[in-house]
This record gives sequence, C-alpha cells and structure tokens, in this order.
Amino acid sequence: MTKDDGAHAPRFHDSEVAAIGHALQQILARRGFLDSLGNQVPVDALARRLAVRDEAWTTGPVGARRHGLG
Repeated sequence: MTKDDGAHAPRFHDSEVAAIGHALQQILARRGFLDSLGNQVPVDALARRLAVRDEAWTTGPVGARRHGLG
C-alpha cells in the first residue's frame, strides 16, 4: 500500500497475519491435515483415512445415509 506522501506501508500488521495463520492451522488440525505438533500428515495416511471413510460410507446403513447421519 502506498500512502499519500509516497511512503510504502504493509497491508497487514504482523499480529494480524499471525492470527490468520493460527486460525488456518487450527482448521487444518481439526480436519486431520496436521498432527498434534502442527506437522503435515503424510499423504498416504490421509489416503488411508479417506479409503476407510469411503468404505464405511458405502457399507453403512442406508437409512443413516438417507438422513445425513452416515
């Protein structure tokens, strides 16, 4: 961002950027993309989880899926 006097200023303050980064990290951790230390979960582990979830979805009770419970 350029001020009226020609000086350049950052768009976001460091604390704002840190808050956004922390929020994103918490979302990724809740969704299982990051482990408890904040490290990325390996892709093969994510693929296995997806396969298990899909298998449970396709073999679970039909009524539960019909009502959004499966």
